[in-house]
Amino acid sequence: MAKVAMFEGMNVDLKELRKDVRKMLIDEKFGIRNYERDENAFHLKAEKTDIGRIVLGGTKDVSLVIAGDADSFVVSSNVGTWGKNLTLTGKTGLILAGPEAGTVLDAGTFVTAKKFEEDLWIKMDKKIKERSEKK
Repeated sequence: MAKVAMFEGMNVDLKELRKDVRKMLIDEKFGIRNYERDENAFHLKAEKTDIGRIVLGGTKDVSLVIAGDADSFVVSSNVGTWGKNLTLTGKTGLILAGPEAGTVLDAGTFVTAKKFEEDLWIKMDKKIKERSEKK
């Protein structure tokens, strides 16, 4: 799932916003795998690798880009999921793999990842407004 939003006239210190977003992901138990920054853009890749997420589905990784300057910037996110082709059967705990089995978890995994994405954007939007109000 991907989302892009443009912010104009907010006068936000993007260096501080970058730190806020990084901390949000660390607080959600993501490991930061790639953190690149240049003059006008910030790229971050974060992953969860615990076995519970792999077997039961959920948010696997997040890629974020913040690009622009204090008064005009874009935030882009892409949320990936685990468990697309896995499912558990009844009380046996047998794991099935393949396209037929995958559809069972796909809907639940999508809902979980979508909820995570929505919550992340709510938090980022709040931080953007807070950072803007501090000016």
